[in-house]
Amino acid sequence: MAEPVSCEHDIIPSCCRLESISEVSSVPGRREYKPPDFEFWHALNCLVHGIRIISTDYTVTFANDAFAGMAGTSVHEIVGRKCWGTFASSFCHTDGCILNRISRGESSVNYESRRTRPNGTGVYCRVSAFPLYSPEGQLIGIMESFRDTTRRRELQEQLDETEDRYRALVELGAEVGESILMLQDSPGREGIITFVSDQFCLMSGYSRQEIIGRPAFDFLAAEDRLSSLERHRAKMSGQSMPGLFEVTFTRKDGTTVPAELTSAVTQYKGKPANVIYLRDITSRKALEKALSSQRDKYQSLFEQAPTAIWEMDYSGVKQCIDSLLARGITDLKVYFDTHPDRALECLNLSRIIAVNRAALSLWEADSREAMCSGILSLLGTRPTGLARELDNIVAFARGSREVVYDIADPTFKGNWKHLHARYHLLPGHDDDWSRVLASFTDITLQKQAETQLKEYHSLLEETVSQRTGELNRASRALALEVEWRKQAQKKVRSLYKQEKRLRSELEHKIQQRIEFTRALVHELKTPLTPLLASCETLAARTADSSLRRMADTILAGGLAINQRIDELIDVAKGEIGMLEMEQENCDLAGIAGAVSDFMRAAFESKRQVLSVDIPPGPIPVFVDEKRIRQVMVNLLDNAYKYTPRGGRVRLKVYSAGSSAVVEVSDNGMGLSPQTLEELFTPYYAPPCKAGPSNGMGLGLALCRMLVDLHGGSIWANSDGQGSIFCFSIPCRDSASENPDN
Repeated sequence: MAEPVSCEHDIIPSCCRLESISEVSSVPGRREYKPPDFEFWHALNCLVHGIRIISTDYTVTFANDAFAGMAGTSVHEIVGRKCWGTFASSFCHTDGCILNRISRGESSVNYESRRTRPNGTGVYCRVSAFPLYSPEGQLIGIMESFRDTTRRRELQEQLDETEDRYRALVELGAEVGESILMLQDSPGREGIITFVSDQFCLMSGYSRQEIIGRPAFDFLAAEDRLSSLERHRAKMSGQSMPGLFEVTFTRKDGTTVPAELTSAVTQYKGKPANVIYLRDITSRKALEKALSSQRDKYQSLFEQAPTAIWEMDYSGVKQCIDSLLARGITDLKVYFDTHPDRALECLNLSRIIAVNRAALSLWEADSREAMCSGILSLLGTRPTGLARELDNIVAFARGSREVVYDIADPTFKGNWKHLHARYHLLPGHDDDWSRVLASFTDITLQKQAETQLKEYHSLLEETVSQRTGELNRASRALALEVEWRKQAQKKVRSLYKQEKRLRSELEHKIQQRIEFTRALVHELKTPLTPLLASCETLAARTADSSLRRMADTILAGGLAINQRIDELIDVAKGEIGMLEMEQENCDLAGIAGAVSDFMRAAFESKRQVLSVDIPPGPIPVFVDEKRIRQVMVNLLDNAYKYTPRGGRVRLKVYSAGSSAVVEVSDNGMGLSPQTLEELFTPYYAPPCKAGPSNGMGLGLALCRMLVDLHGGSIWANSDGQGSIFCFSIPCRDSASENPDN
C-alpha cells in the first residue's frame, strides 16, 4: 500500500487512506486530479477492472483506462464531469443512486446493471461501490469497480437459449408425435438408450425405467435390427448417411408400428451420443395406401372414360409466358401473331403426359407414344394451324381456368372429325400450369345433322312459299266452311242444351234410384232382421224334428233373401262408385281352401263331387279377403245350382306370371255364345233348362265389379258341355308396384 500523501482533498477509503492529492490542470477549462504518488495511481490504471472515483458533488475525479474503454470513450471525456454524463445507469437521479445510498450509511453496494455507451451499444457490468473518507472520517466520495459481464451474460443467455431450444424441441416433438432417443456406446454394448422422451413411452407402451439402459435395437422388428445397428455404427464413426429411413418397432403389447427416423451425433454428458428422432407414420401409411387407391381409381376412370382425354404439362409454356410478361409484353395475342417462330417455340414446350383409350380411338393413333409425340405436327395441318392452341395459352395467361370451343381436327389416318374441345387448368396448378386436362367429344354426326338441317330448312322455306299460295286459296274455302260451322255451332248449342236437360233428368232419376234402393233395403232389412233372429231361436229351442226342419227352411230362406239384399246393395254402390275395399296382404290359396270347406256341405247335399286343386305353398295377394271370398262363393254357388245331382265341380287355384288365377269348372248344362256375351250384365239371368231362374241376375255382375276393383279380370268359357268361370288378380309383388292399386 502506498504511503498517504497530502493533497487538496484528503480521501481515506475503507481499505487505505490517501493524503496530499494535488490538483493539476492539464487541459484548459477542465480539472484533473493526480496524486503525487504516481505509482499508486498507475497501478489503479493498470487494473483490468474499470475504476471510477466520484466526489460527493457527483463529479468524476478519477477513471482508469479500463473504465474508459468499457464506457466507450476517453479518460479526458470522463474526468471532471458529472457521473451521470458518461455511462449512466438507471439509478441516476433516483433514491437508488449509489452515492446517495452510501451517504445514507450503507458500507458497500454491489449490483449488476446494463450501461449504455455513447454509440448506443449496451454493456452489462458487475459494479461494486465503496465509500471514501477524509482523515477526519468525513465522506468525500465513492470508488466504483466495474467488471464487464457482457460476455458471461451472453454465454449464459446462449446456454439458456440452448436449453430452451432443447426443451422446446423435446416438447414440440411430443406435440407433433415425434419421439427422441439418445443412444450411447459402452464397452461391449452398442446403442444403449441413455435418454428417452415421454412420447416414445406413449408410442411403445413401455415405462421409462423399462427403456433406459436397454439397446434401442431390442425394440425394433427382427428384420430391421441388423440394418439399424450398421447405420448406428456408421453415424457414430462420423459417416454421412441418408436423412430419413423407415423401420418397424414392436410395442410392449406385441403390436408393430411403422416409424420414420433420422439421427444426428452430438455430445451428451461428455460422451458422443446418437440422437434419434422417431415418428409414428401409421396414419401416413394409411394415407399413402388410400392415395394409391385413389390414383388407381383415377387411372381406371381416366382409361375407361368414354370421352377422349389428354393430360398435359404446360409448365414450360408458363415459364415462357412469364419471361415475355417480364419483358413488358402485355398483348400476347399480337406478339404471337407477329412472331410465329416464337409462338411455335412456346407451343413446343407443352407436353402430353397421357392419353386414354378413347383418345387413341378418336384420333386413330397406333400407340400412345406415336400420339403424344406427333399430335402437334398433326394439328398443324389444319387450315388454321395451331392458332387455336395459342388462343388457349393466351386465355390461361389472362386468368381463365377453362377454354371451350368447337374445331375440325384431322386424324392420323387422314380423316377429319368435328370436335367439341374443353381445356381445363386443374385447381392447385395455377402457378405452374403443370396439370391441364383436355377433353374432346366427337360431334361429327351432330355437325352433319346441322348441315342437313340447314338444307332442309332451305327446302322448307321453298315449300312454305309454295304452300302459302295454296293456303291463300284454301283460306277462301275456309271462310265458306267457317260460315257453315257457325250454323253447325248453333245446332250444337241447341243439342247441348237438350243434352244438359237430359243429363239433369238422368241425374235426378239416378238420385231417385239411390233413394229408392235405400228405402227398399231399409224396408226389407227391418222385418228380416227379427225374422232371422226368431228362426234361429225357434230352431234352437224346437225338439220336434219336423218343426225343426221347417224352422231351418225358413232360416235358409231368410238368409237367401238377406244375401240378395246385400248383393243388390253392393251392385247399387258399385254403379255409383261407393263400393269400398279394405285390402290387405292375404294368401289366395288359404282363402280358396276355406271357401271349399264352407261350400262342401252344400255340394254333398246334391251328391255332387267337389274337387280342389290348390298348390301347397301360399299365393300372396293384396286383396279385400271378404270380397274375394264372396266372388269364390258366388262362382261355386252358380256351379252348384246349374250342375245336376251327381255332377262334378272343380275349384283350381294357380299362379300365371304376375297374376293369381282362380278357376271354377263344372260338367253342367253349359252356356250358349249369346249367354256368354251378356252373362256379367246386371239383372241378367241366363235361361235354365231345369226351369226359370231363381235369382235376380246380380251375382256375376257383382263378381265382375269386385274383381275389377282389385285390378283383375273375370271371364267364362263353355263348349256346350259344362262351363268354366275364371278370374285373375295381381300377385302381391305386382300389386304393390302398381300405383293405381
